[in-house]
Amino acid sequence: MIEEGFHTEGNEAFPEGPPLAEPACRRRERRPRKSYRRCHGLELRGTEVFPVSREKLWEFLNDPDVLQVAMPGCEKLERVGEDEYKAHLKLGIAAIRGSYEGRISLHDKVEPESYRLVIEASGGPGFVKGEATFTLEDVDENQSRVSFEGEAQVGGFIAGVGQRILDGVAKFIVGQFFKALQAEIKRRAQA
Repeated sequence: MIEEGFHTEGNEAFPEGPPLAEPACRRRERRPRKSYRRCHGLELRGTEVFPVSREKLWEFLNDPDVLQVAMPGCEKLERVGEDEYKAHLKLGIAAIRGSYEGRISLHDKVEPESYRLVIEASGGPGFVKGEATFTLEDVDENQSRVSFEGEAQVGGFIAGVGQRILDGVAKFIVGQFFKALQAEIKRRAQA
């Protein structure tokens, strides 16, 4: 008697017949699970010219009140030590919005030429860790240029939006920072 699904005649590889295939409803393909605990690296660099001397720009970039106004989504920035601040931010990246608590610190300061800014923040949507070096130089007696170069790691749910979107959002946030900084400098110059 030949059972359904077996073929025994003339098959040397399966003398008792080939094995029955598992029904499609029982087959499980092993696909890697999509993880929202990913981590993406971002690189940022650029320059911006300001209508103030390098010394004045240095003062603005070291003033926590100016930084709070200029940082997108910054609701609170309080000093916790020498060149160290606690920050509370509310930001949205794509459809993911949330609150972040973190620390911002300034290192390797060479007045009025350069410093390194380090930021670490985390919240429900994920985390951000990064650092950037800011270099200031004179353009002329009434203008100065700040150049920045840095990198950041983004993880958690916000990393799930994809590298291209994160790159665009990071550039947008940096652009908002410098636009707000320009506006704050002009406002203080008129006061």
